[in-house]
Amino acid sequence: MDILDTETYCEELGDDKIIRVMKSVDSFSVDIRQLLPNGEICLTKGQTLTPSRWRILNDNIQEIDDAVKELREGKRVRKMIHLGGNVRLSVQSPYKCVNIRQFVYGENAYNKGTLIATSFGLSLKLAQWEGLKYHLASVNANLPVDVQSIVPCYMSPDHSNQMGFFECRECNPSGNLDSD
Repeated sequence: MDILDTETYCEELGDDKIIRVMKSVDSFSVDIRQLLPNGEICLTKGQTLTPSRWRILNDNIQEIDDAVKELREGKRVRKMIHLGGNVRLSVQSPYKCVNIRQFVYGENAYNKGTLIATSFGLSLKLAQWEGLKYHLASVNANLPVDVQSIVPCYMSPDHSNQMGFFECRECNPSGNLDSD
């Protein structure tokens, strides 16, 4: 986030999580954060989504919801959606949550090429995920642009060939042609 960011919308998702729209001079972001016990916003636990990442999350709500439904039914679930850069959303049994966090590829002999969750991000309990969905339309209404007008990088003309994809830091953040 930019130091000149201003909060234009904020709602609680339940318990200790909030979602807010942050606007700077030339852009905006959607910020999902944990609250500290004193009610202040925790800057180290949360995830800031760029416009492109927010659009990708919006486009995949039904797919995520289907995975959450299967999780609630006790089925084995392993769903991961790449939002952009190192940020991924995951729903994975037996964990009863939706994770939005940074993932990196392992580099040692034990985990080489395996996606590993980092501590950068947050987990939403299933009730908080429902809260996010409940506020989705209001968040989108408070964006400075129509969410459908946001063009994720993979839909841009420079991604019409494989090299465009491989050179894109949003699509291929590690720069590794084998892992992403």
